[in-house]
Amino acid sequence: MRARKKATRRAGLSLLVGLLLGGLLALGQGEAQSQASRAEIPPEARDWARAAIEQLSVAIREAVFAWPASDLRELRLRAARVLNVLVGEKSPEFRAPAGLPPGADGVGLLVHLERLQEALRGPAERGNERARSLLFALEMVQYYVAETREALNAVGRAEGLPRARRAFRQALAFLLAARGSREDPPSEGGTRALYRELEAERP
Repeated sequence: MRARKKATRRAGLSLLVGLLLGGLLALGQGEAQSQASRAEIPPEARDWARAAIEQLSVAIREAVFAWPASDLRELRLRAARVLNVLVGEKSPEFRAPAGLPPGADGVGLLVHLERLQEALRGPAERGNERARSLLFALEMVQYYVAETREALNAVGRAEGLPRARRAFRQALAFLLAARGSREDPPSEGGTRALYRELEAERP
């Protein structure tokens, strides 16, 4: 009788230990899944990348339309419009007299890029290697856009049409580099390549 009680007690204890271990394992797996979920790139990142591509295309189109300008005043007006597409209506750099070209959302390319950066930074800090590599690609895009702004401001400072044209050509070249191609590797910069990689993340 006493031996049977001991056996029953041991069986109950083994069952309890098994249940506790199973619960701990489930908690560990749940925590790992939660951490993995927090490290995922949020779907909004694709939205910001797509918006950035759209605003880059608007800026490029406006720059191309300005190419034949034969008047320094017109070229400066076009340069101001392109700059407005980049900075957005709420920026102190926004030049209201120049307005916005068709297709510009008024939010500004820089705002979309900042939102994209925030969307990628969190997962990158939590160990998502893909997010880290995309952040590097985004830094290249931001560099191109910064150089575009500098070139556009140089149009306004230029003395004479030839110098203004040269600065404007530089701005257009950097805009094209910032938009890039879907066929390019993300490491070369280019928002289209970055968007392609984000699309590949879609479940």
